[in-house]
Amino acid sequence: MEALLEKRASILDTLEKIAVMIKQKEGEPDGYRSAYYLEEHGGEDVLNSSALYLPSTNRNTMRLSELGKCKCLRLFRMFDDDRDGVWSFDEFKTYLSVMRVLDKYDPLTQVLKHRETWSMYMNDAYDTDARGNLTLQGFYMFCEATECSHRLTNDLLKVGLHWLWDGLQRHIELQDLFDAYDVDNEGKLPISKMQYLLGESAVITTQTQVDSVMALMQAHFACMDAILQRNRAIRLFGYRQISRVDINDKEHIYRDAFVALRLSSWEPPKLPTWSRVVQATKVLSFGYLRQVYASISKVSTWIRRASLTGLLKLDYLLPSKDDRSDYVVKIDVGNEFANNAEIQVVYMTDCDSSASLHELGYRSDGAECFVYLDFVTAPDISEVDLHATIAAMAKLVEISFADHFEAMPFFCKSLVVSPPKNQSHGSIVVRVVFLFSDGLDPFNVLLDLGFPQSIQIDHFLSRLRWTTRTNVSLNDVLTNKRFNLAKHLCLRSVLNVCLGRHACGQTIEQACYQAQYEADEEARVDQILSQERKQRRENNRSANTDVRQSISWREQRKRVHSERVASWCKFGRRVADFFKYSKTANINISVPSVSSWFHRDSVVHKLFHRDDLVEILRVCTTPGEVSSLWGRAYDALVCQLDAMAQKITSPIPEHATPEFAGEYHVHKSLLQIYETLTSNLVGPGVIRAEAGTVGVSVVIEGLNIFPLLPKVKLNPDK
Repeated sequence: MEALLEKRASILDTLEKIAVMIKQKEGEPDGYRSAYYLEEHGGEDVLNSSALYLPSTNRNTMRLSELGKCKCLRLFRMFDDDRDGVWSFDEFKTYLSVMRVLDKYDPLTQVLKHRETWSMYMNDAYDTDARGNLTLQGFYMFCEATECSHRLTNDLLKVGLHWLWDGLQRHIELQDLFDAYDVDNEGKLPISKMQYLLGESAVITTQTQVDSVMALMQAHFACMDAILQRNRAIRLFGYRQISRVDINDKEHIYRDAFVALRLSSWEPPKLPTWSRVVQATKVLSFGYLRQVYASISKVSTWIRRASLTGLLKLDYLLPSKDDRSDYVVKIDVGNEFANNAEIQVVYMTDCDSSASLHELGYRSDGAECFVYLDFVTAPDISEVDLHATIAAMAKLVEISFADHFEAMPFFCKSLVVSPPKNQSHGSIVVRVVFLFSDGLDPFNVLLDLGFPQSIQIDHFLSRLRWTTRTNVSLNDVLTNKRFNLAKHLCLRSVLNVCLGRHACGQTIEQACYQAQYEADEEARVDQILSQERKQRRENNRSANTDVRQSISWREQRKRVHSERVASWCKFGRRVADFFKYSKTANINISVPSVSSWFHRDSVVHKLFHRDDLVEILRVCTTPGEVSSLWGRAYDALVCQLDAMAQKITSPIPEHATPEFAGEYHVHKSLLQIYETLTSNLVGPGVIRAEAGTVGVSVVIEGLNIFPLLPKVKLNPDK
């Protein structure tokens, strides 16, 4: 007690000394209020007002909602590198460096200079653990404290996170996906597209499952229509309620029906591993082609607009004769090398696709361009087996890729033949041919984009040759139980490209300008509309209206799209400058082994989280792990083939449902195709494509996949 009294007396003495000093400065010793009068101030004298000492009426106390906590949790996990549930000094510093630009007057600027200072500051202001690390609850408190100066929505924008509930976000994404397929804005699509819609919305199904769920949906909406009695609604409300789903239309899937199905608890039966792989390949490749075609259409629009400006004339594209640039990239991995597998890509500009079609014998009405794939057969294949293989391949192409071809522009038809040996370098092959019209001719493509007629495709790309060789074949990788991918893989790769510097650079640059101009115009229109809506709200605002500004989801999407376009345009301009101002480039990359890419300080560990790399590192660094994975996949395929063969051993019973009969015929057809192809084919050989004067040839060696697949015999007596 005496110590406390002495401390109180010393404090009173200090206060008296301060009061004397204030009197000497001609101030009023009125406690803390007099300190405000000692500070210099300019302009209007507002210090005599008592409101100065009252709490601010404009300051709002921010509290995170449940949605805000959900988004903060995702941000917290994104920067929690060691996954220990707390943020260390380095993790918090990384978060601020990515998300925020600190002002020099911000106290965090000084706090982040020392780890101990940061730990004490966080311990005093927010919630920390025993080691001084910031907890999730402390991050909530930090976001609430800094919301006035830095909004959480800005952080979400930078990392591409939305601030909607996941269910609502899912609803919007499903609507956008359907609208991407519905190019005619009819609100409905053929049922044949339902499998691809489900695939792009992360549900892999078979056509049989799609037909089954469509029948259930028809029954569901028929029941709902009977319950709601829409035809009697005019008596109650004075207008007729019209359903946005036509229950009598069994040939289409409607937008609201698709969204309702995906937001429901419906889940299709889980497919076997290999069935899921095959269906995913089919569905996702269709979605990929759709997205590529949409992107090409958008870029083509920008190039056409650039052509209308006159900046893609001949003088801008070919300013001088010495306009070629040579780029060479070499990659060497491993010291001891032996060529066991090879992929060679050659680009040619002296072709004639029409003459090649006539020479090959594939000329058809309207077909001027072609792509063919050669599959090497077994050397001892008989004539009967060859015709059976051709029929099986034709059926496989029709079943798997018919919708893909219909979606392709300029597609004519497909063929499956076996060419003479003089056309296949002495080997017996099964050739799959795809024919296209002359709309794919580069000359017609350049004219459609608005380029001058004297511009040819070789003014943009005159030479491309890429060769990759490895010391192991596919058979070695999948069957050798001692193979270590990180230590044993050796690779030699060479890429040689010759470009037209100004033609490529000017085209890319002007396309980027048009893309940026389009985004700026949309932003300008949105800004005008936003100002009009803001003015209207201010005129109709009541006294109790919350004046705090918020950003809608639509505005966030537009801002994210604008930032994405700006970043792509910036990257495109850099590429254009590289093409314009670099005549030659020779890049050599040599590493002793793949394992050197996975050391602790490598760029791989900087780009990916350690938890994401664990499985990859285990597969790459463990001897025989690739073979073990293939062994498990092989066993799964054997089990699935046996199950399918067991189902078709007996004939279809008389009381079988149509679904059972359809599945029976599908399984039987697939097994017959599988048996024929795996028994008679070896692997891919040559891929060749020609369009007008341009051609691409791809030679593949050492990727013989068919002998590695398990065999199945449908007829034991055979």
